[in-house]
Amino acid sequence: MKSIYCALVAILFSCVGAAGAEMTVFPPLEITVVNAAGKPVAGCAIMQMWGCNFREEFVGTNANAVTDAEGRVSFPARSIEPLATPVWKKAMRKLDGKGGPDPVASLYVTHPGHQTIWVQSRRDPRITATRDGLRCRLVLEPEKP
Repeated sequence: MKSIYCALVAILFSCVGAAGAEMTVFPPLEITVVNAAGKPVAGCAIMQMWGCNFREEFVGTNANAVTDAEGRVSFPARSIEPLATPVWKKAMRKLDGKGGPDPVASLYVTHPGHQTIWVQSRRDPRITATRDGLRCRLVLEPEKP
């Protein structure tokens, strides 16, 4: 009985901690948008969305940018601050093994006369990791008639 009590106390104390500490959910990202011929496309609207699922709540936000004359746009690293979570919820998360923050991010790229591009950060092969962050080269396809 004493060991169960000690284990519960240890779990509760491990749940108290950096409440409200920022968490990086997406590293810096450089995007290049080109057309089917490989030429840069200026004026593409890009919306970056990022956040984190903290099991009982999702915290997220977004930002918009437009590609320059070389078809490029850069986003800085993205962080969020989790909502305050009661200690009992943190303890339950540790006990049921389904805890862990789950960061997610995605991009939407639009340009008149072209198909919208959606990039999901976890699985998209167009995203390449570099020492300085992530890079992504996207090819716009014309809208289908």
